[in-house]
Amino acid sequence: MNEGKISIPLHNGWKLCVECGTEPYDRELYVFIEDPHGVIWQDLAVVRNSYAYNPVSGMPMYIPGLFDLLIYTDPDSEDYTVSYRVPIQKEEP
Repeated sequence: MNEGKISIPLHNGWKLCVECGTEPYDRELYVFIEDPHGVIWQDLAVVRNSYAYNPVSGMPMYIPGLFDLLIYTDPDSEDYTVSYRVPIQKEEP
């Protein structure tokens, strides 16, 4: 198993996988289905720290306390179809 990857066995050798991104997207988790040969078959979701791109460097500038959830609901498209911005839950005093 790759470091930073979790695989959950499904039916007939298929796997539900979660994998950490790499620099500069190391604050992202990818959720996907993998076939019995280790090929990514379908993206399901991306969970990441929200960010905006720095106009000078082009690199992501992370927004503290805010997360993006990108969901892929169309099996025939490589683009996500639904997105949510989720603020971190504040603790009650």
